[in-house]
Amino acid sequence: MARMKLIEPVLPQKEAKAAGLNPGDRGYQKFCINWVEQKISKYYEGTGLQPPVTATVQKWFYADELPDWVAVFLLNLAKNN
Repeated sequence: MARMKLIEPVLPQKEAKAAGLNPGDRGYQKFCINWVEQKISKYYEGTGLQPPVTATVQKWFYADELPDWVAVFLLNLAKNN
């Protein structure tokens, strides 16, 4: 839970609210999962490696098992944007 709270400010909250979604809503989680998956996939492009599959990204959110490397990746992404 602590890692998920850590990345909350990084998630696309403005875009989600514009779509009528609020934190805690299932639709909000799906929106964030898609956003995270897109960012990670873009990062993996050209590396020759396969990004995590959708089911893995979903597990991070629904089971609150966000790996440390994903939290660091997202925080760095926010810092650099």
